Amino acid sequence: MQLHRCLLLCTLVLASGLTAAQGIANPAATPSIAAGPARNEPPDYPPISLRNGEEGLVEVRVLVDNQGVPLKAEVKRSSGFPRLDTSARQATMRWRYQPGTAGTGLEPTWMVVPINFVLEGPSPAPSK
Repeated sequence: MQLHRCLLLCTLVLASGLTAAQGIANPAATPSIAAGPARNEPPDYPPISLRNGEEGLVEVRVLVDNQGVPLKAEVKRSSGFPRLDTSARQATMRWRYQPGTAGTGLEPTWMVVPINFVLEGPSPAPSK
């Protein structure tokens, strides 16, 4: 039996107007993914991508409102595989986030969510 999983990177990068130094100095200003298995399930690993052995890192830029609801998501950095990119973007739109407290806290905030699709176990033979 082959074991396949999609691993998510835990690191989030703030893509708003704050610099990296400001985000480190004020971690509360950085939105984060809300905890809880009922809310933020890992993205689906597309079956064709599994069969073809496709892996890669997708960076999704997400606009999060002050309630932690995603308003918009776009692929900032592609994995090189459109199916993985689409799965990552769709997952980030289903997730809920802990909103940042930068500024007034009333404006939506952009953040970057890295999602790393990794196959574990024996790699399947690519389909022809």
